[in-house]
Amino acid sequence: MTDMTSTAIGRKLPILFNYRDTLFGNGFAVEVHAVNGRAVCSDEPDGVWMYGVNPGGMAARGDDADEARKEFRKAFSEILEDLANEAASFQEFKALVDQFFGDTNPGYETDWVDGVKAVRNDLLHADGMRKSSADAPRYVSVEMKEKKEFRPKDNTAELLPLLAA
Repeated sequence: MTDMTSTAIGRKLPILFNYRDTLFGNGFAVEVHAVNGRAVCSDEPDGVWMYGVNPGGMAARGDDADEARKEFRKAFSEILEDLANEAASFQEFKALVDQFFGDTNPGYETDWVDGVKAVRNDLLHADGMRKSSADAPRYVSVEMKEKKEFRPKDNTAELLPLLAA
């Protein structure tokens, strides 16, 4: 589904991701919605890696692009869980999430920008991935959930990654 069209070592795809997580913290329940997070998917000698650009403090490896994407998603959720455990209040958790999501990895940001240019010039493709504007706003929302608002639909949902263009 998201395999790169070429398995050339070093090929870097610019990826946009949208994740939603519902978490419980110390006295609070929250929904975190990350919109247009940025990552680079890179085919390397030891497998396929997903490197966070924004948020920049994360990476995950898989044997193929789909597995790397799944591991990256899992790592994102685990980081949010760690932040929820660390925060003593909703306000502290929100600040930690804002800081985490706003972190930039400058090295991979350069790769991401170069990848976006290659996609826009039709030099880089990914089978099965829909393109989306790389210029779309990037943000994270953290909202407190009231007990009466809990619904089965709050269970973690993963949206398909998009090729940044």
